[in-house]
Order: sequence, then C-alpha cells, then structure tokens
Amino acid sequence: MSKNLKNHINQLILKSFKSKAADEEYAQIDQWAKESEENLDKLKELKSIWNSSENIHEYRSFDVKEGWDSIDKKMSTTKRNRFSWVYSAAAIGAILVASYFLFSTNDAPSDISNVYATQLLNQQIQLEDKSNIWLKSESSLSKVSSFIDERVVSLQGEAYFDIYRDEKRQFIIKAGKETITVLGTKFLVVNDKDNFEVIVESGLVEVNTGKRKIQLSRNDQLVKQNGDYIKMKTINNNRFDWIGDELYFENASLSKVLLALSEKFDIHFSNPNGVNLTRCKITSNYHAESLDEIIDELNLLIGLEVKKSKSNKYSIEAVNCK
Repeated sequence: MSKNLKNHINQLILKSFKSKAADEEYAQIDQWAKESEENLDKLKELKSIWNSSENIHEYRSFDVKEGWDSIDKKMSTTKRNRFSWVYSAAAIGAILVASYFLFSTNDAPSDISNVYATQLLNQQIQLEDKSNIWLKSESSLSKVSSFIDERVVSLQGEAYFDIYRDEKRQFIIKAGKETITVLGTKFLVVNDKDNFEVIVESGLVEVNTGKRKIQLSRNDQLVKQNGDYIKMKTINNNRFDWIGDELYFENASLSKVLLALSEKFDIHFSNPNGVNLTRCKITSNYHAESLDEIIDELNLLIGLEVKKSKSNKYSIEAVNCK
C-alpha cells in the first residue's frame, strides 16, 4: 500500500471515531478490510493494543466512552447488510488510531498527537520541547499538559527518557501512584501493574512516592518491592540494550517474534500446518540484520523453517523447540 493511501485509510478510521464519516467512507473502510488478510490482521492488532493498554481510555486527548457510544449509535441506525462486521472493527480501530498510527505515518493529523502506544515494536518519540523518549513494546505514553507552561506526561509500561533541559519548566512523569520530576537528564522508568522502577543514567531525578521524596543521581536505581522503595546502585548495565531501532526479545514467544518481523519488514506469515508458535521462547536482539539473516538465526535457535511464496508472503513449515 502506498503511503498516501495508507494515510487516507487512517484518516477515514479517525473520521468514523468522530462520527464524521459518510456512508461511502465506511464503504471504503469495508473494501480496504476485505482486500487482504493483512488488512484484517491490522484491525485485530489494533484491538490487541486496546486490550493491552488499559489506561489509554483515561487520556485527555479524547473521550473514548463518548466516542464509542457515538459510533455504536451510528452503527445501530445504519444499514448493516451493506457493511456488516466492519463497523465494530472500525470502531476499535478509530479509538486506537490516535496512538497506533502515529508510528506508521509522519503526517498524521495534529489533533491525535497526545497519545502514543506500541504493541510489538519499540518506538522513538520526539516531543515539541526537544525531549526524546524511547517507548518499549506494549507500552503507552500520554501528554497530559499543553507543554506551554508545564511539561507533564503519563506512562504505562517501560520507557527511556532523554529530557531536554529547561530551567523554567520541570518535566514530570506520572507513573501510577508515583510522580517523577526532572529538569534535564537520562533515565529509565518502568510502571507496569505492580512493578515500579527508575534507573538514572545521568543527571538528577526526584521520585515522589506520595509519602516521601527520593533523590536519585547517576547509576542510582529505585525499585518498589512489597510496597517498600529500595534505593541501590545499578549493576545491570544491559537494561538499556533495547533502546534504539533494535528488535529486542526477552523470553518472547515465536508468535510475538513473527508479528514483530511482519511489522518491521512489511511482510505476512501464514501458518497453514497449524504449527505451535507459543511453545518456543526466544531471547535475542537484532539491529541492522536483514530478514533472511534473522530467519537463518531462528532456524539455528529453534529449527524454524519457512517457505517464501511471494515477495512479502511466507508460510511457516516447521519449528523444533529444544
């Protein structure tokens, strides 16, 4: 699909979320979804992002409940025999398109730039204050301020921050019950369910736990364990290895690895023989390797055998997990 057509489809889905799409535009979404299994899989991926990003509906950039109710009402009053299943898929996609397609296009509409979410791939984000953030897979970040008078974001998951120094505006990260405040520094934050952790690479960081404030400096690590906060010097220097353009897998299922490869290289894997893709676990990282090089390594690691049928289509023939 050309970049212009991809952008067009993205914007149609966004319009359906805003209840501004016409019947012919719903028809275009329907036609696009029926064109290939890959397009249908993309809608399923959007649904998966929604299920894994539990806090995304609380972000201030849009009111998901209002949007969902509006779309649901429009679906119930439109002729379903023309567009059948696509309304529910488009509703899911519309709610998520604000986050998901920010990483698929460079010219997405500016009014959806407040929410960022990843599913399979790590992503780099540059905010308007020149701060750079590397968002790990299955994580989400929301801007909850205008960045004019203050700089505030909310994090669910894991991210590495390289914050542009601004003496007049502190940079604040809301991570569940904890709040992290900096001026300009480099550090890692993990906020995932019951896990909370901060590792400082350079600069000074202040963590407000709600009961006390903890100061962290270079190589300091703060970990929350059983409700207590433990400050120590970090000894795990490879915690930053995933940052950048690498594909980074740690005990990941083969199904997740193949989905990430599909997204990175714009290809499609089919599984006609019903090979078990969840049993094999993979720990590896890839930077500049080609697809063929990665598949060759997976063949050595787990006996992965694939057959290339077309330029961007591969069928999975076998795996041999040891």
